[in-house]
Amino acid sequence: MKMTSRVIRLILSTILLVFSQLGLAQNPTQDSIHRVLTSIKEDSIKVNILNRMSENFLGSGDTANALKTANDALLLAQRVHFKNGISKSYANIGYIYANQGRFTEALKIFEIVNDKESMGGCYIGIGGNLVSEKKYEEGLKYYQKALKLFETLKYSTGLALCYSNIGDVYFIQLNYNEALSNYSKALRINNEIQDQPEIADVSEKIAITYERQGNITEGISNHLAALKIFEALKDEMNAATSYHELGNDDAMLGNFAEALLNQNNALLLSKDIRDSVGQIKSISGIAFIYERQGNTTEALKYYSQALSLHPELTAVKEAAFIYQRLGLLHESEKNYQAALQEQETALKLYRTVEDEKGIGDVYNNKGCIFLDEQKYSEAISSFDVAIKTFTAIKFKQGMGSAQSNMGRAYMHQGFFQQALDNYLPALKLFEEIGDKWNMATAYGNIGFAYKRLKNLELANAYFTKGLGLANEIKASGVSDLIKRQMDAP
Repeated sequence: MKMTSRVIRLILSTILLVFSQLGLAQNPTQDSIHRVLTSIKEDSIKVNILNRMSENFLGSGDTANALKTANDALLLAQRVHFKNGISKSYANIGYIYANQGRFTEALKIFEIVNDKESMGGCYIGIGGNLVSEKKYEEGLKYYQKALKLFETLKYSTGLALCYSNIGDVYFIQLNYNEALSNYSKALRINNEIQDQPEIADVSEKIAITYERQGNITEGISNHLAALKIFEALKDEMNAATSYHELGNDDAMLGNFAEALLNQNNALLLSKDIRDSVGQIKSISGIAFIYERQGNTTEALKYYSQALSLHPELTAVKEAAFIYQRLGLLHESEKNYQAALQEQETALKLYRTVEDEKGIGDVYNNKGCIFLDEQKYSEAISSFDVAIKTFTAIKFKQGMGSAQSNMGRAYMHQGFFQQALDNYLPALKLFEEIGDKWNMATAYGNIGFAYKRLKNLELANAYFTKGLGLANEIKASGVSDLIKRQMDAP
C-alpha cells in the first residue's frame, strides 16, 4: 500500500501521544520507544515512521536516539526490500553524522545514495575541520573540491559558501588580495539569490579585509551595507558589531563625533542583549576615541570600566588590547615603568591565545617606549622581534610600522643613512597595501632623512609628496608633523 506523508504524520502523532501518556514525550528512552513500536507491523510503513522519528529526534538535538532509530529503519528497510526506505535511512544517518561533525563518515553515506549536494557539504565540513587544525592547504583542497562539485550542480548557495570559506583561508594567511577576490565572488552570488544574511556576513568580511589593507573608506562603506541588513533582520548582535567597527574606523579618520555615536549605539545594543563581550569592545572603543583626541583622563576612565567587566575571562584578545592601550597612555605621560608593565601583561594574554599579530604589536610598542627612554639598543632589539614576528605571518602593515620605528631609532642616534635604509622598505610595504596614512608619514620621514643627509632636492620631493597625500586624506596631524620636519634647522 502506498503510504502518504499525511498518514505517516498521523501515526507518528499517535506514537507521540502514547509517549505523552507514558510521561515520556520530552525524553523517550530506547526502551519506551521499543515498547510502543513493537505493535506496529514490520513493513514499509514502519520504516517511514522510524525515519520520520529519527528526523524529529535530530531536530530536537537528540542525536543518540536519532542515530539508533535511523539504523533500525535501515535494517528493517533492507529486510523488507524497501528501496526508498533504504535510501532515506542512509540519508538520515548521513545527516546525523554531519550534525555531529563526523563529515568523513557522513560523506561515505552520501556517496552510497549519490546525494551530491550533501557530498559537497561534507567536503566543506572536512575542509573546515582541517582549517581549524591550521592545515590550511589541505582545507583549501576540500573547499575547492566542493566548489567544483557545486559548479556542476549549478548550486548557487553552495558556491557562495565555498568562495566565502576560501576567502577566510586566504585572510588567515594574510593574502588579502585573494581573500577579497573570493569574498567578492561570494557577495555577487549572494546578491543574485538575495540571501540577505549572507550578503551582510560577506560584506563584513570585505570591510575587515579592506581595513587590514589600510583602506578605511572602503571598510566603512561595507560595514554600512552590512549594518543596514542586520538592522532590517533585527540581528542586534551583528548590528552592534557593525556599529563598533564603524566607530573604530571613524576614530582612525578623526571623525570623533561620529565615532562616539557609533560606539554608543553598539554599547546600547550589547546591553539590550546582555552581551558582555560586546559591551567590553564598545567601552574600550569609546576609550580609544578619547585616546586619539588626547583626552587621557577620559580614556583611562573608559579602559578601566572595560576591565571591570573582566575581559580576561571572556574576551582575552580584547583584554590584551586594553592593556596595550593603557601602556601607550602611560608612555604619553612619561611613566615608562608602568607603560612596560601594561605591555608585558598584554604580551602574556596574547601568548595564551597564540595571537602572533598581538605579540608583534606589543614588541613594537615596547620598542617605542625604550626609544622614548633613549634606550636605543633595547628599542632596536624590540623592533627587530616585531619585524620578525610580523614577517612570519606576512602582516605588511605591522612590518612597515616596526621597520619605520627602527628608522626612527637610528634617526635619534644620528645614523641617517641607516634610518633611510629602514624608511624606504617601510614605505614600499605601505604602498603595497595602499595604507595612505602611513604612506604620507613615511614620505615625511624619508624627506627628513634626506634633509639630514644634505640631499635637499630629494628631501623637498618627499616632503611635497607627503603633504599632498596627507591633505588628500585629511590627516591634519601628519601634515603638521611634515611641516615641523620641513621647518627644522
